[in-house]
Amino acid sequence: MYTPAVDDIGHFKFKAPFDNILENDVRYVTVGVSSISLLTKAGRDVKAELYLSNGLTESDYNEAFKNKVAIVSLEHDSGDVFEIPADYIGTIPLLNGVEYSDKALVIQLGTLPNKYDLSEMKTKVLQLAKNYINVPMTIEDKVVSSTIYYTDEQHDANMSFMFAPSPVLETIETLRAEKIRHIATISSLEEHIRNSST
Repeated sequence: MYTPAVDDIGHFKFKAPFDNILENDVRYVTVGVSSISLLTKAGRDVKAELYLSNGLTESDYNEAFKNKVAIVSLEHDSGDVFEIPADYIGTIPLLNGVEYSDKALVIQLGTLPNKYDLSEMKTKVLQLAKNYINVPMTIEDKVVSSTIYYTDEQHDANMSFMFAPSPVLETIETLRAEKIRHIATISSLEEHIRNSST
């Protein structure tokens, strides 16, 4: 039977029926360790609160009391605190691992026509993201506001503005073209030098 110490942080696994109450393989902090005797002296009905209410029996409680099973208080990242008899903690937690979480990169595109097709943009953004980190990922678009209406004139003006050439992109394209010209010039000079030396 494993009894964590106060301030131990780790990812636990729990035995039934507590595996339906606490989440397996998520981080908990041990914020308290007590005994059935001390909790009872403090006015707690441990048998009713932790055993009978969770489908365990009076025999389970008596066995725990006899074996001096500790009652462990675990705090979830949400701030919720749960109590569990130590013998229902199934495994020693991973204390020195690296924590992982699902992450999302959110791009606010602003107000667009409801029928505007984002397929090409999603494909390019997904490919760009995969160039940085090679992990399975998905991309989807969602409407995040209520619908508003523009006149046809406002819509045309918006489209003209959105698809106007970007000065930054124009600069990038200019620099790219200059780089290609420089590479060609260097290659030509190298070829000339090689031919002159023979």
